Amino acid sequence: MIAMTPTMRQQGFTILEILVGFTLLAVIIAMMFVGIRLVYRIDGKSEAHTSAISQIRTINTFLRHQLRGALPNIPVQQEGETGPLYFEGTSQRMRFVATMPPYLRQGGIFRQTLEVVGVGNEKSLVFRFEPINALTPDPNGLRQVTLLDKNIEDIHFRYGEWAERGRSPSWLESWETPRSMPGLIRIDLRFTDDANAFFWPSFVVSPVTQVN
Repeated sequence: MIAMTPTMRQQGFTILEILVGFTLLAVIIAMMFVGIRLVYRIDGKSEAHTSAISQIRTINTFLRHQLRGALPNIPVQQEGETGPLYFEGTSQRMRFVATMPPYLRQGGIFRQTLEVVGVGNEKSLVFRFEPINALTPDPNGLRQVTLLDKNIEDIHFRYGEWAERGRSPSWLESWETPRSMPGLIRIDLRFTDDANAFFWPSFVVSPVTQVN
């Protein structure tokens, strides 16, 4: 009978060693799956964040284009308390006249309204426009687009004039001069959740202000 030496005993694995090996392998595979899911989750959040930033930047650019191009010589309302109304502005609403961007395929001049709707922490920024030749509101001609409606806590409009060099402009809650345009328009935006506080550049725009 041949006796087993220590060297011969080490050539195989015990059942315990095999079980430990399979257990470690299962743990490693489970950790790999968790890691893969985490990567996909982070990647999905990153894509959503990037998409939201892109959307807000597009809206920011659109609003700058419209407000900068507001026409100072065409009244948004023919008969106001003191005559024609060329620009109407409050903290939650503004009305003006401007053309639409060519890429929207909307030719002509439009009466445009930018308004904050909703209450509390559920507010939306709505843009409405209708042909300027519509002397009375026409439901068929009025169109509405919701620009922002997610995670919005507050939207505020303010109006001001150019200040002397080195001085900050004074901002007003409403524009009280119906026959003139404000020199500066500011839109402040605050989100409900810091985690969703996507990039909103400081929004200050200067429209054309000359009114005949």
